[in-house]
Amino acid sequence: MKRFVQIASGVSPGDAITNEIEILYRYALQSGLRAIVLAEHIGSGLSFPVDQPDYFTPDEGDVILFHYSISSRTIEKIIAWPVKLAIKYHNITPASYFEPYNLIIAGRLKRGRNELKNILPYFHLHIADSRFNARELESFIGDKVYVSPVLFPVRTMHRKARSICRNILFVGRVVPNKGIADLIKIFYFMQRQSEHLLLTICGGIFPGMELYFEELINLIQALGISQKVRFTGYVSEEELNAEYEKADLFISASYHEGFCVPVLEAMQAGLPVLAYVSEESAMKDTTGDAAVLFHKMHHETVAEMAVIMLEDTSLREILIQKGLARFRSFHQQNVLENLFFMLQSIT
Repeated sequence: MKRFVQIASGVSPGDAITNEIEILYRYALQSGLRAIVLAEHIGSGLSFPVDQPDYFTPDEGDVILFHYSISSRTIEKIIAWPVKLAIKYHNITPASYFEPYNLIIAGRLKRGRNELKNILPYFHLHIADSRFNARELESFIGDKVYVSPVLFPVRTMHRKARSICRNILFVGRVVPNKGIADLIKIFYFMQRQSEHLLLTICGGIFPGMELYFEELINLIQALGISQKVRFTGYVSEEELNAEYEKADLFISASYHEGFCVPVLEAMQAGLPVLAYVSEESAMKDTTGDAAVLFHKMHHETVAEMAVIMLEDTSLREILIQKGLARFRSFHQQNVLENLFFMLQSIT
């Protein structure tokens, strides 16, 4: 391998794909390789160098790893390069979630899914970050797809003593597929059953989703819980750690997930996890048997389970220990070594 080159449509601080790219970049450098990251859209505040792909020329012996999650304006150029190419598929959110709110984003997601089918034959190695994502690629190419879990920063966190107020936490972008309206409805029934609850939704307001965010605010006001629901917006790593440390329960009502790093972060932080599992989600792949999963979006019933998870000390301890074991099973060093072994095989 002459150089290890990673390409993505966009990179920005706090994004799960960006975090993985940085981990791979630093591991490549430590392994004595020349590491390069290219992206069409480059956010500010990154802690590693990123260049535009337009003027990059590959050399013989380079390995190119393309992180795919949405359509790319440079993909035609990349698949024409005379080098070995690998793709890592992070999933494309179905456009239907975005169509009521932003047709531009929805159109780009549709193009991305159509584009994916056409470009796969040009790649010499196909990787997905969950078995759920791998099955989708396999349906397109009719061949084996390797699974390499998402790499994410290991956090140093210290549990805070439980206060009178019980903190319910969700971490993720404020977008329709995350089921945030359903999460708010679940919380509404929770606070009718138990006093001193606070819901924190920790994640950036996705650009172009202003109408969706306004819809969520209207729902909260209509339910009369404006004083009990908090949106943090984008937070730093230190602020995110603090949210995990003071939380008592992590709930996800997300309809579509390609992997879902936050549930593993919550498990690392010693939080019981309650999560929705749909047929178009990798949630079960990620949590294994370490979370309480629900398959029907019956808000009041789910709320009852959530309150039990807050109050039943024995159940909490079982779930916390299972969660910690599940987190440890995603051993970062092993994932890194296995991924680079696969990449070396195509040189």
